[in-house]
Amino acid sequence: MAIGVSIGALSLLYIMIKNGEVSKVSSIFYLVPVSAAIVSYFLLNEKLEINVIVGIITVITLINKKEKK
Repeated sequence: MAIGVSIGALSLLYIMIKNGEVSKVSSIFYLVPVSAAIVSYFLLNEKLEINVIVGIITVITLINKKEKK
């Protein structure tokens, strides 16, 4: 299953790079750890420690700032 997901993710990456701007694709990739932390909080009942919350806020803030340029 992991191999299939990896192949699907890489295929999606290449399609996005082909059709869009590379900078926007890289911004989306910075959201992968953020989404993993949020999903694990809701689905696996993991605790979000303060350093994770600060990291999530930092990543989202910087991506928003970059996209406004």
